[in-house]
Amino acid sequence: QILRYSWKGTPLFITTSPPAMNTLIPSCKNCGSSRVFEFQLMPALVSMLKTASNEDISVEFGTVLIYTCEKSCWTLGWQIPQEEFPYVQADPDQALFKVNT
Repeated sequence: QILRYSWKGTPLFITTSPPAMNTLIPSCKNCGSSRVFEFQLMPALVSMLKTASNEDISVEFGTVLIYTCEKSCWTLGWQIPQEEFPYVQADPDQALFKVNT
C-alpha cells in the first residue's frame, strides 16, 4: 500500500501524533475554511521513487499526510491549482541507518 485515501478520516501516524495536531494545520488560503485529512503517502512508496535519470536518491519519510479544503472551494473548470497542506512525519528509524562519511 503506497497511498491511503480517507476524506475527513483519521490519518495513521507512524508514531504518536503530534500534540495539538489541529493547530498545526492552516486554514485554506483560498476561502479561509478549515482543512481536513484527505489522504496519506505510505512508507512503501519510498522504495519506488526514482529520478528522471534513474540517479540514486535518498528520500525517507514515515508518512506524508495531505490536508485539503473542507469545502472543496474550487469550482468546475478552475485552472489554477489549489495549494493543499502536507504534513511530513519522519521515519523514526531513519537515524539508525545513516552512514557517516
